[in-house]
Amino acid sequence: MMRFEEFLAHTAKSRQPVILLEGTRALPAAETPKLVELGRMLALRVPHALFRSGNAPGSDQAFADGVASVSAGKLEIVLPYPEHRGSSMPPGAFSTAISDVPDNALRKLAEITGRATPHHMPLARKYSLSRSRLPPKPAAIIRLIMRDTLKVVGDPATDLAPATIGIFRENPESPEVGGTGHTIRCCHELGVPVVLSRDWCEWISGHAEGD
Repeated sequence: MMRFEEFLAHTAKSRQPVILLEGTRALPAAETPKLVELGRMLALRVPHALFRSGNAPGSDQAFADGVASVSAGKLEIVLPYPEHRGSSMPPGAFSTAISDVPDNALRKLAEITGRATPHHMPLARKYSLSRSRLPPKPAAIIRLIMRDTLKVVGDPATDLAPATIGIFRENPESPEVGGTGHTIRCCHELGVPVVLSRDWCEWISGHAEGD
């Protein structure tokens, strides 16, 4: 478990830490205010940070809304393709897409994707070599997964620094499934600390009590 003081100390080591904020799309409506509160709290307490997400509905949207209530300019949105859910993009947020990644970096992303989630390796390698020549459905799937890898790895050509820490609202029954599970495994693969719901719920409670 990571305490809030440990999180602050970890992010203080970087001139501009990159904090991933993301999670399940199937977010119960009753939990949305809690994620918005966390996004806002972190944007206020770590003003030198950038906050990275994927502009998906549910957890991504709630976290981003909290950060944007302080400053949308603190947000980095990494997309599977340009204009993805453009109407939900916070005005003033920076965005880039997997299609912006150069070929050499895409091949690196494919290898890390396969190490984190081995059954994605064949499709990731094909995409890194052929991109748009894949059929539409598998191309759409692997763009989403490799976009999640990019959020952790970063890419200098697209002005994305590597992630400093990842904060997730995971599926409590199956935290390793889907894109969220893949992103968590990418963090583990690259030694990026991971904070799950049980930890950051304690942060909110402590903050409310004046921590």
